Amino acid sequence: MHLRANSIAWVVALVGGLVLSAGLCTNAHATLLPPGGSVVANPGLASGAATQVATTGAVAFQSQDFPVNPNGTSFTGTLNTRVWTNYPGNPFTGGTPGALTFTYDLHNNGPDRLERFVSTDFSGYLTDVQTDVITFPGGALPLTADRTPGPGDAIGWAYGNVPGLLAGANSARLIIHTNATGNPIVALASVIDGSATTIATLGPRIIPEPATLGAASVAALALVIRRRRVR
Repeated sequence: MHLRANSIAWVVALVGGLVLSAGLCTNAHATLLPPGGSVVANPGLASGAATQVATTGAVAFQSQDFPVNPNGTSFTGTLNTRVWTNYPGNPFTGGTPGALTFTYDLHNNGPDRLERFVSTDFSGYLTDVQTDVITFPGGALPLTADRTPGPGDAIGWAYGNVPGLLAGANSARLIIHTNATGNPIVALASVIDGSATTIATLGPRIIPEPATLGAASVAALALVIRRRRVR
């Protein structure tokens, strides 16, 4: 009896170890970023055979120093947001077919260096962050990536003020893998160097808050009951 129990325990431990090892191998480069977290993003892969489902194109941005004179323009640049499915390295694809990956191509024209880039709105979604220097060789790497507490709506990338994202330079491609699905929606991003500017970007569709979801469910239930009474 003891021998059988020991044998069963050994088999369970072996299977558990194999499953855990398989999971670690599958997500070897994953850098999960929960709400309130801060991480150093691991190297990711280029888009490869991923399917692009949306893009903003290169959106120009500009920030103004204050007072306007004599300081003038603080910085200008472009941001191109792209949304993909089946992106290499997305750890959520296996459990969520059609999981979306958001990538950001950020260029600084200067004259000031850029210290931080922030994108929204990832509230309620699982996220994993990576960087791609294959698409932009020599692109500036952020020091860390962080996510706001609570629902975790905003994800920020910190380049710091030394050296920062210098004038005339590209950032490494910034990658946010998510478990979101469906069509992306228009969202907002910010670029900061002390002054800040807002840019149009793309984000996952907003998850209804519990109160809203409850009201919608009640309305749907009332409609079903009404239809049954009519019949």
